[in-house]
Amino acid sequence: IFEAYGAIELYPTLMFIDDPENLPRLRPYGLIGAGVFKFDPKGSITNAQGVTTWHKLHPLRTEGQGMAEYPDKKPYSLTQINIPMGLGVRYQFTERFNGCFELLYRKTFTDYIDDVSTTYIDPNLFDVYLTPEQALIAREIHDKTVGIVTPGVNRYEPGTQRGNSKQMDAYFSLALRFGVTLGEVSETRPDRRARQQMRCPHFF
Repeated sequence: IFEAYGAIELYPTLMFIDDPENLPRLRPYGLIGAGVFKFDPKGSITNAQGVTTWHKLHPLRTEGQGMAEYPDKKPYSLTQINIPMGLGVRYQFTERFNGCFELLYRKTFTDYIDDVSTTYIDPNLFDVYLTPEQALIAREIHDKTVGIVTPGVNRYEPGTQRGNSKQMDAYFSLALRFGVTLGEVSETRPDRRARQQMRCPHFF
């Protein structure tokens, strides 16, 4: 997944501090914003020799997207919007340098990040809408239980639930970030005290 987003950081503990020159170095925060992300789900097939190959799922129409037999299943876009929200803690090493540890959750409006959402379809339709090579891959990858019960036969009948379309996909990330403030910065009281304590001694 590739994404870009903008977010607002909220520091609740700073609301109770009257002196802006005496801010704590450790600052918990919450954030919320809006973003856009691009994804391209892939699935794997392992042959009898143990060799695994990966294939893009979007062109294979694994749930009948864009097929006349399934008019309610529209092709999904690989570019979507999200709402990032999360919690973090920032440590201000100096007024210029800081570090953050952040847990971020993304709410999305698609159920196809993993290419699984609704129901199984009739695998014979792959031969109608796809190239012979694509159809061969789609038959094997849309239902990996083929042959588990009966050789060459799908375990799940068309119409069997494959995913949960009522619940959109979401994803998380953990991040460790370091920041640098460019330009002039004001010196806080703790920084000023630390600098004064580290002065070289004077000799008379």
